[in-house]
Amino acid sequence: MLTKNSRMSRRIRIFRGTFSDTLPAVFAKLSEWNADNESMNTFFRSVDLLQRALDVNTLRYQVSANNMANSEVPNFKRSTVNFESELKRAFQSEEAAKNGFQLTRTDSRHIALNTPYDYRSVEPRRVLDYTTTAKANGNNVDAETEAMNVLKIQLQYKLLTQLESFEFSQVRTAMKR
Repeated sequence: MLTKNSRMSRRIRIFRGTFSDTLPAVFAKLSEWNADNESMNTFFRSVDLLQRALDVNTLRYQVSANNMANSEVPNFKRSTVNFESELKRAFQSEEAAKNGFQLTRTDSRHIALNTPYDYRSVEPRRVLDYTTTAKANGNNVDAETEAMNVLKIQLQYKLLTQLESFEFSQVRTAMKR
């Protein structure tokens, strides 16, 4: 039986990353995998992708909170999290490897063609915005924009947890039959 503390620690473990503009890529990939109907492989991959999305979303939340906390600090530069472009590149490399021209390698020193870039190796990056200055003190953080980002991140986190719950409910339904 789960105690209140163990449930809370589970929630804290789940709430470790942040994720914003990757949602369209996640939704597209989930619908594509579900259309392929690869059963449990699809399930594990979807859940893994949703967990990564939750992790990136938590990181984005932390970065936005840090930006808001330092919105009045002179010469503080705003940070963002970049994850979408690398995730998209990994998905595109999988498609290219699946549909692309295949070469036979007879030696490990030969150049590999269409080697897929595994989406599990994609890591989010913090990016500092050194190019803009919004205030006279050299700071480029707009507290209102960051507050809106925090709300957006919270809504996306809630949506991602609901999607993950739906994935598990589908498995529960299939196991009952």
